[in-house]
Amino acid sequence: MTDLTFVTSNQTKLAHARYLCRDYNVNILSYKKFYYGIGYDEPRIYDRKQLLTASFYDAAARWKRNVSGSEDRIFFIEDTSMRLDALSDEENEVPGVDVKYWMKSINFEKLDAELRKHGNNRKCSVTSHIILFLTEELKKNSGIYDDYKVFKSTVYGNVTDKEHNFDTNILYPWLDDKTFNKWFVPDGHDLPVSMLDITNADAGDFRKEAFKQMLSFLKTYGAIEDKRQIPNQLSLEFYDSFVVCGRTCSGKSTLGKHLVDDYGYYHIEASEFMTHKRLDTHGTRSKVDKHLFAANVLKTEPVFVVNRLIEYMHRNNIYDRFIITGFRTKGELLDFITRFHAERLKLVFVNTSFEERFRRWKLRQREKDNYTEERFRAIDRVQESMGIGEIANMQGIISISNDTTEVVDVYKCFEKKFLKNQKKEHVNIANEDLKYMKISLERAILITLALEFGKDQSRWYTTTEIAHLVNNYFKLISRSKNNVSRYFNQAFYVYYEVQCVNRKNRYRISPIGYSEAIKILRHINHYIGREYVVKSDTHEVINPLSIDFGN
Repeated sequence: MTDLTFVTSNQTKLAHARYLCRDYNVNILSYKKFYYGIGYDEPRIYDRKQLLTASFYDAAARWKRNVSGSEDRIFFIEDTSMRLDALSDEENEVPGVDVKYWMKSINFEKLDAELRKHGNNRKCSVTSHIILFLTEELKKNSGIYDDYKVFKSTVYGNVTDKEHNFDTNILYPWLDDKTFNKWFVPDGHDLPVSMLDITNADAGDFRKEAFKQMLSFLKTYGAIEDKRQIPNQLSLEFYDSFVVCGRTCSGKSTLGKHLVDDYGYYHIEASEFMTHKRLDTHGTRSKVDKHLFAANVLKTEPVFVVNRLIEYMHRNNIYDRFIITGFRTKGELLDFITRFHAERLKLVFVNTSFEERFRRWKLRQREKDNYTEERFRAIDRVQESMGIGEIANMQGIISISNDTTEVVDVYKCFEKKFLKNQKKEHVNIANEDLKYMKISLERAILITLALEFGKDQSRWYTTTEIAHLVNNYFKLISRSKNNVSRYFNQAFYVYYEVQCVNRKNRYRISPIGYSEAIKILRHINHYIGREYVVKSDTHEVINPLSIDFGN
C-alpha cells in the first residue's frame, strides 16, 4: 500500500480524498499541523497560476524541512476556486480563488440579491486543482522533470434559486450545509449537490475528475496499484475457523484472545472496520453517534463491513485458523459464508444472560457511574432491531452458554468442543530477546501494546507513553515521541482503538492489532533460541538477532 500525504488541515477534505481514492491501494495520510507546523502558506493572490505556484513551493520547502525521507514520499495539495458568471468577466473571476474567504462574508440573501441585480444570471462553475509533488522516481519514470504536476477538473451548474434547510450528510461530510455545495446545483439536477444521493452527487463532484487524473498518472508510472481483485470464494485448507456471534459482553472478544494466545488463531473483530470508517470520516472529536453512523452506512451498503473484512483477510493471506466476532446482522453473516468454502467454517452463538452481560459491561468501562441499565437495554434494542436474534436461531448455528462469572469456563467449553485435536502453541519470548531486534516502528508499537495489554487490558496510552514503552522494549533504535506521534496522527489504523479525552487522543491495541502482534511474535519466536541460522541459498551462518523483521 502506497502512502500519499494530503497537505490539508481540513478533516472534511481529507475524508473526501479518502473516498475518491477508495478503489486504489493507497493510504491517504494527514499532514498534522501540530507536529509539522502549517502545511503551507496560502497567500491571497488572485492570479490562480501565481497562487498555485507560490503555495506549492512553500509546501515543498516545509515538507523538505519537516518530513523524514521527504524526497521519496509523495504529497499533494488541493485548491478550490469558483466562478459566478454574472459577477465575472474575461479578466477576473468572482469569487475565484478567494472562495474560502468570500463564503465567510456572504449569505444566501445577499448572494441572491446580487445575482438578481445582474439580470438573475445564476450560472456558475466550481474548479479543483491538485498539485502533486514529483519524486525523483516519478520524474524518471514519467519523463517529466518539473517539480510538480497539476490536475484540474471543473463542474458547471447554477446557484439555487431558494435556500434549503438540511443537515450535513453523516456519511459524506463534504455534502454539507456550510460550503458552496449547499447552493451549487450541478447541471442536470434540481437540488444542490449536498442534497443529492451519493451516486448523483458523485456526478456533480468538482474534485472527482482531478483525483481520477492524479491516480491514473500515479498508476501509469508505477507509484500505486488498483486494489487487488478479491476472489468470489476464498477456500479454507487446513484448520477449522470460526465466526462467533453474540450480544454485547457475551464473551466473544475474550474467547478470541484465548484462541490467539493458545492456538495461534487470528482474531478479527468485524466492527473495527466500521469504527475505522467513522474515524476516517469524522475524526476523534466528532460527536456523531457511532450507532447512528453504522446504521446509515448499512442502509446504503449493507455488506460494507464484510467487504472491508474480506479485503483485509485477502491482503494479509488469512484463509484459515481465524476467529471472527462482531457481526450484527444475518445478512452480513450470510454474505460472508457464501464467499468462503464453508466446509471447515463453524458458526457459533454465545448465549449469556442480560444480568451477567450488564455486570461485565459496567466493569469494563472507565466511568462506571455513567453506565445505566436503561442505556444497556437501549444497546440491546438496537442490536435486536439489526437482527442479532435471527442469527441466534439460524440453521446450522452452534450455541454455547456463557452465564458464569468466569469467562474462562466458556473457553474451556469451546476448547473441548472444537479444539481437542489441536496442539497449543504459546509464544515464549523474553524481553531481553526483543531489545536488539531490527524492526519497523509499526511492528515495535504493535508488539509493545500487545505485551502491555497482557498486563492491563483496561489501560489507554498517550503517544508519549507509547514512545517510552517502545524504548523500554527495543534498544537498538531510539523511537522518539515525535515519530510515534506522527505515526498515529497521519492516519487511523484498525490495529488500535482510540478515544479522545479532553481533546487528547489515547490508544490501546484492538483485537486485530493484538492478533497481528502475536503473529509477528510467533515469527520471531521461530528464530529465537537458535545459536545460528543457515541461509538456504548461500549456506551463510547468521545470528538470528540480526534478522530484519521490519517488513
